[in-house]
Parts: sequence; C-alpha cells; structure tokens
Amino acid sequence: MPPERVYPPGTEIMYCKEPVPEDEYTLPIGKASVKRGGSDITIVAWSYMVGESLMAADKLSNEGIETEVILIPPGCLPSQHHKIN
Repeated sequence: MPPERVYPPGTEIMYCKEPVPEDEYTLPIGKASVKRGGSDITIVAWSYMVGESLMAADKLSNEGIETEVILIPPGCLPSQHHKIN
C-alpha cells in the first residue's frame, strides 16, 4: 500500500519551541516531568497538548491563576499515577 498524506501540504502538525541542551542528555521513558510550576491548578498533558497547555497557563497567569503543567511521556500509563508526584 503506498503512503498517504493525512494532512494537506504545509499543515503545521507539531510545534514546540524549547531550548535544546548543548551537553549530551537523555529523555527518561515513562517518567512525568513538570514543564511549568503553579499552585492553583494542574494540567496533565502529552504530545501536542503540552504546548497548548503551556500557552493556556500563560493566559491564566495573566488572570492571577498559577497553573502547573505536567508532561506525561509515552510509557507512563494511567495506572502509574505515582510518577506524577
């Protein structure tokens, strides 16, 4: 079966603008990480929605609501909620 394009050409599918560390680093599989600290509410997200959540957290911050954003990477199953501590 030939490959098919799901999105029209030029469609921005994913975006994430974070600085890349200059030193060698690893990304742990199955460990949640806090992308933004906050004390009022928490958003748990993965993939594309992490960027969306960070933008929402910025908007909420302007209204005085401090929002924590937690990234749940692949391999972190809902049954492994202890990794969100």
